[in-house]
Amino acid sequence: MVARKHPENRWTAPYAGVCWLTALSVDDLELVFGWRSSEAIQASMFTLGPITFAEHVEWFRRISSRPTQCHLVYGCGDESLGVVSFKAIDDVQRTCEWGLYLGNPIRSKGHGGRMGTLSLDFAFSHIAIDTVRAQALESNNASIGYHAAMGFHETGSVMKARPGGRAEISLRTFEMTRAQWDGIREGLIRRYFGAGSAS
Repeated sequence: MVARKHPENRWTAPYAGVCWLTALSVDDLELVFGWRSSEAIQASMFTLGPITFAEHVEWFRRISSRPTQCHLVYGCGDESLGVVSFKAIDDVQRTCEWGLYLGNPIRSKGHGGRMGTLSLDFAFSHIAIDTVRAQALESNNASIGYHAAMGFHETGSVMKARPGGRAEISLRTFEMTRAQWDGIREGLIRRYFGAGSAS
C-alpha cells in the first residue's frame, strides 16, 4: 500500500460525526467477500459472475501492490458499511476513477450520500485529485441517478470488454472537477450530514 494515498488510521472530517474511511485490510476480506458475493452487488459490478474466496484474496494481493489504486472501507461508529475504490490515480494529470458500494443497501439506508460525500472529500483533499471520473452500467438506473445526485456531469458512453474478453458492456461515463466540487461540497454536506458547518 502507498501510505501517501491510504490513511494510516481512520480518516474523517469535522462534519462527518462518527462516519469514517480506512484502508482495506486483510481483516476486511471475509466481510467484503460476503458483500461482493451478493446478487445485488454482482448485478452492478463490471465483472462477470461470482468469484471464489481464493480469487478474492488474489485480487487483494494484486491491488495492494499498485500505487495507482486506493481501496477503502467506509463505516459509521463500530460498523463497516461499504467499500470505496480509487483506481487509475494519475499524479501528473491529477485524475482518478471512483467507485463505491454499500455492503447491505437496505440495512445501510441513508449512507449512500454520506459515503459518497466523505469519499469525494477524501479524493480532493487527501489524494489531491483535480478530476474524479466514474462509470455506471447503462442498465443501472439507480447508479446513474446516484451520480447525478452527487453532482457528477455525464460525459458520454463507452463500450468496455469484461475481464476475460468474454463480453462487452455499455457504460455511462461521468466526471467531476475540483471547481465543481468546491461549488457543491457545502450543499452535499448539509444534505447528507445535516451539518451546521461544512468546514
